[in-house]
Amino acid sequence: HRIGDRGLADLLSGYRFLRQLESYQIEQLDRSDAQLIWDGTIDIANQLNREVVTSFPVDEALSERKPGVYVLTATPEGKPEDDWGSTATQWFVVSDIGLSTFAGEDGLTVFARSLASAAPMAGVDLQLLARNNEVLGNATTDAQGRAVFTPGLMRAEGGMAPTVLAARSSDTDFVFLDMTRAG
Repeated sequence: HRIGDRGLADLLSGYRFLRQLESYQIEQLDRSDAQLIWDGTIDIANQLNREVVTSFPVDEALSERKPGVYVLTATPEGKPEDDWGSTATQWFVVSDIGLSTFAGEDGLTVFARSLASAAPMAGVDLQLLARNNEVLGNATTDAQGRAVFTPGLMRAEGGMAPTVLAARSSDTDFVFLDMTRAG
């Protein structure tokens, strides 16, 4: 399932984010917030009394990657439907952008670096979103991968309080930081 980048502020203010979802919650997610991207089965090499790691083929399943948060849910084949039981859930974002932030008297300073090479990323478009999904400010990283948001944007309260810092370097490379939680 994919929750688009414009639905992040609402997602982060709710209780579902980063939690195991129940079947009922997954159905609601598809009805209101998300889009089903892939549905299928994966073979797992089962070894009795041993932990098994199985890779999910993200590149194959997400042939057209769009900005947002992805939610992968899994249930064993043949398991009876249970609306209230937890389903194995993995939340993820696919990106090469690594963000670091520093808040101070001079505002919010953001650094963007490549996760693959650790090199600074120039030209990354940043957007600071409020709790009510209003755009508080936009910035673009310079040659050192640095951008600054003015101090006043970080002092807002209520619905205008900063909630999400979204970064995009192309149509497919997207990542975000939840500004309401500790680092």
